Formats: sequence, C-alpha cells, structure tokens
Amino acid sequence: MLGEALKLPVEERAALAAQLVASLGDAEPPEEVERAWADEIQRRVAKLDAGQAELVPWEEARARIAARLRLERSTF
Repeated sequence: MLGEALKLPVEERAALAAQLVASLGDAEPPEEVERAWADEIQRRVAKLDAGQAELVPWEEARARIAARLRLERSTF
C-alpha cells in the first residue's frame, strides 16, 4: 500500500497525506507522548541556550530533508 502511494505524483501524495492527517480528527496523543515531546523541546532549547546546537538556514535544512527522502525512496 505504501509503495503504491509513493508512486503517486507529488501533488496527489500531498493531498493523500492531508486527508490522512485530517482523518485523525481531534484525537489527543497519549499523555506519555505529550510528556516526551515536552522533554525533547526543553532539551533542544537548553542546547540552543548553551550554544551547543548547530543552526542551519531553512533552505539547507530543506535540501537535507529532500535528499534523505530521495535516498529512502530509492531503497523501496
């Protein structure tokens, strides 16, 4: 099923993804997930405040993400 979806054109994949997310409705994530995200956010902010985080421009981050997605798709 995933393989078939990944073969769709970008616009159709985006529409499908939006529909899938919308189908989740107002479901609240489990409390432990919320707690884990809060802990992760605090960890990242602390690294930023301590000057220990590598900041990159959005364009570079986007290019890295796109490259990783292309690599992952090529392994299917």
